[in-house]
Amino acid sequence: FVHGQGPGSRWVEALAPGQRVGLLGPGGRFGLGDAGRHLLLGDETTLGLFHCLETAGQGRCLGAVELEAGAEAWPRELGLGLDALTRGPSRGDVLREWLEAHAAVPDDETRIYLAGHSGTIVSLRRWLLDRGWPRRRIRTRGYWADGKTGL
Repeated sequence: FVHGQGPGSRWVEALAPGQRVGLLGPGGRFGLGDAGRHLLLGDETTLGLFHCLETAGQGRCLGAVELEAGAEAWPRELGLGLDALTRGPSRGDVLREWLEAHAAVPDDETRIYLAGHSGTIVSLRRWLLDRGWPRRRIRTRGYWADGKTGL
């Protein structure tokens, strides 16, 4: 997903069909941890990551992605089994509502993965912690923030 006008967007737009490139993706430990159930929550920028995680999760993943109106088919087109939610007036609200329906009460079987928009991640993480979710059961990966370039 090409997002905004940052350095990565300019690089992608300059590519020509058939051009060979080398890529090094984000590092770190954002892979699936040891859990019986994995909840994936993010936005358009997380579709590639969530595709990889869902494939590795062997059916133990569920979750939702917040998308702008008109993009709701993208997860299905990529073969993702995640819920596609149309973004509301405030970023992250539909994801919080999804969490209220699927993870309002902490359990020992679930690990939660929040990725994408940094402000949404902070808000959802706070919501989960306020409801007693242990920090060790929540993983986060911010990809972008409003007004920032090259996060």
